This record gives sequence, structure tokens and C-alpha cells, in this order.
Amino acid sequence: MKTIPNLRWWIFGTLLLVNLVNNLDRQVLGLVAPTLQKEFDWGDLGFARVVAAFQISFAIMNLISGRLVDRIGVRLGLGFAILWFSIAQILHVLARGAISFGFVRVGLAFGEAPVYPATLKALAEWAPQSERSVAAGLVHFGVMLGAIAAPLCIPWATVNWGWQSGFIVTGLLGFMLLLPWFYIYDKPETHRLIGDQERALILADRRAPSVNAQHASWLSLFKHRQLWGYVALQAFVNPAWWFIVYWLPKFLGDAFGIKGVAMTPYVTAVYGIAAVGAIVGGRLSGQFLRRGYSLNQARKFSLLLCGLCMPMVIIAAFTKSAWLAVLLIGFAAFIHQTWTTTGVAILADLFPPRTVASVVGIGSFIGSIAGVLGAELTGRILAASPGNYLPMFLFAGFTYLFATLTLHLLSPRLAPVSDL
Repeated sequence: MKTIPNLRWWIFGTLLLVNLVNNLDRQVLGLVAPTLQKEFDWGDLGFARVVAAFQISFAIMNLISGRLVDRIGVRLGLGFAILWFSIAQILHVLARGAISFGFVRVGLAFGEAPVYPATLKALAEWAPQSERSVAAGLVHFGVMLGAIAAPLCIPWATVNWGWQSGFIVTGLLGFMLLLPWFYIYDKPETHRLIGDQERALILADRRAPSVNAQHASWLSLFKHRQLWGYVALQAFVNPAWWFIVYWLPKFLGDAFGIKGVAMTPYVTAVYGIAAVGAIVGGRLSGQFLRRGYSLNQARKFSLLLCGLCMPMVIIAAFTKSAWLAVLLIGFAAFIHQTWTTTGVAILADLFPPRTVASVVGIGSFIGSIAGVLGAELTGRILAASPGNYLPMFLFAGFTYLFATLTLHLLSPRLAPVSDL
């Protein structure tokens, strides 16, 4: 059978599309919320509870889905997730109030939660060590494209075809990905379309399973300091990223009076800069490796550089220029994407592919809980001192340095786990 040259990059491209559509699905509700609140007489509390239903379900399902993907494999796990979240997205058109929307959002969370663990497991299976951060950057670029496309397309579709159109179109996009996914994906060891040279490249740095690997349980992951190092990365930076993602519109409104449609170019600029960070930043630790740095040095120097750059975002809390604030927040989003792609590479460095989805699920669960707590704390700070965003910017500015230090303390040499 004829092989496909550079098959791994076709797979990375397909993962990009899956994550683009997945993130696009997630954005629709927030963009049509004003219409829904008017049509179904929701209050802000009702909308908040719909959002909370998704976030809590997503966090819990992360913990479960990672283990599930490790058990059934990426091909079936991500394929099932695409089918599920596409159906759940279209079912939004049947909802008629906060309670029914809450149930549908729980269903969407169950379908979307496996996507990230399955994606990172796929990268661990297919990306050679020197290409891991670049491949992760490509996938995160897809996530950012979804965030950019949503505010450009969904409001227009809502005005012309009604609020249901956004859910239907994005749901159908998911269905369109099913056949390409099942055609293109399999493990490199057994893929019918991979060449021998590419297979050898991918498997060259693959560690052989330990004698205890088949007996390793999910709970056994928690005894490893490497797991807690990865979890620390998620717990520290998720609240900072969620602050940028969820509170940016409110910050622009409170600080500069920018609201409604006028907000579109500012928000789009932040996500556009973040998308560039996913591609450019993904090459950072790989460049260090090519210059002769050890794996430990390359990954940690990249994280440290990100941590040293992030305090610049604090200036956004003081500036009187909306565009300067947006550029600073965009730069912070750029740095976050660089950080995240490096973190994905570290994950694959430390854990064998057969356990990656479980580790990601644990990290995502802890990170999501930290994000929810961070959002609650942000709300309380703003309720007590309206318009005072400085504490959140201070946290976002310094938490990346703390996370780097914590990772170093827990995993001083980034030594791979040896008994999994």
C-alpha cells in the first residue's frame, strides 16, 4: 500500500481542526447569551448557573475521560468524543430555558472533556521529542483560531438566521471531521500509511515498557513527583488564563467603556496574538535542544523565560490606553501559549504514551477546579472593590514564575517515570 510522506504532520493538522471546532462549539453560548436571555427571560443568575453546569461537569469528566482514552485508545476515544459533542451541540436548539440549557451543556461537557487528553496522547504517540513543542503549538493554534472565528461568524449568523444557526452549523462541522479522523489516525507502530523511515524516527526515543507497566493502576500515578509537577503547572496557570479569557470583555467595559460590537476588534486582537504565540512559541524549547542544551535545560529555560516576561501584563491595570492594555494582555496570551506548548512537551518527556491521557485528565481536573476558584475569588474582589483588577493582574504576572519553581523542586532533572 502506498504510504503518505510526513504522515505525522497530516495527523497534527487533523488534530488542529478537531480542536478548532471543539473550541468554536464552546464559544457559541456566550456569544448568543444576550439573545437567549431576552427570548427566554433569563437573569444573570440563570446564565451563570448554565455556565457553572458546564464547568463543573467538564472538570469531573476530565478526571474520568483521561483514563478512558488510555484504555480504549486515541482513535476510538477521540472519534467517540467528536460524535458526542457534535450531537450535544445541535441539541441546544431544543432547549427552552436555563434548566434545559444546563442539561445540554452537561452533555456537551461530557463530549468535549476527552478531546484534550486524547489530543495530547496523540502527540505523545506521534511527535518525536524534538518536535513535540512545535506539534503542540500547531494544535493550540487551532484552539485560538476557534476563539477568533467565533466572534466573527456567530453574531452575524444569529442576526441573519436566528440563534439556533450557530449551534447547528458548528455541530455539523464536527460530523464532517469523523470520516477524516478515522481514515488518518492509528498508532505509528501499526499504521498502514506510514513509511518505515518515519516510523523509525517517531519510535526512536520511545522507552520500552517496564516489567510492572501492565500492573500499574490509575492510583499509582499519584505516587510520582513528576505527576505533581505537571499538576502544579496546571493549578498555577489555569486561573491566570481563565482570567484573561473570561474577564477580558468586562475589564474592557469597566476600564475603557468598550462594550458590545465595539469590543470585537480588541478581543480578536488578543486571540490573534495568542495564536501567533502557539506557533512561534512552540519552537522555543526545540531551538534550545538544537543548540545543544539538555532536555531539562531546554524545557525549563523556556518556562523561565515565559515567567520573566509575564509581569509586563501588570502594566495593563494602570494604562489609560485601551489598545496598549489589549497589546499587553495579548502579549501575556502569547506567552501563555508558549508556556502551554512547552508544558505539553514536558508531559510527553516524563510519561509514556500509554499513561498520558490519564495524567492530562488529572491535571485538567485540578486546573479546572483552580480556575473555578480563581473566578470566584475574582468575582468577590470586584464585588468588594468595583473596577479593581490589579490583584488579578499581579497574580497573572507572577504565577508563571512560581509554577516554574514548583516544577523544578518536584522534578529537578525532568527524569522520566521509570515504572509505568
